[in-house]
Amino acid sequence: MIAGISPINDFQPTPYVKVLGKAVYDRATRKFVPQWTFPEYNDLFELSPGDFALQYDLNPLYAAGVTGTGVTIA
Repeated sequence: MIAGISPINDFQPTPYVKVLGKAVYDRATRKFVPQWTFPEYNDLFELSPGDFALQYDLNPLYAAGVTGTGVTIA
């Protein structure tokens, strides 16, 4: 009879997501402007909600007025 399974290691899970700072949405240009810079990290990849919208072609939805307000994702 097996009572349970235990891991063989003692490694603690570590999150890979790190909040780097805040961004502000500029209504005039319809872009998010980060409120932080990292001059010492030239190869740092930053992803903003505007980048997400571009990658998934959401800008036509935003232009049509679809914002997702009132939608719940479970």
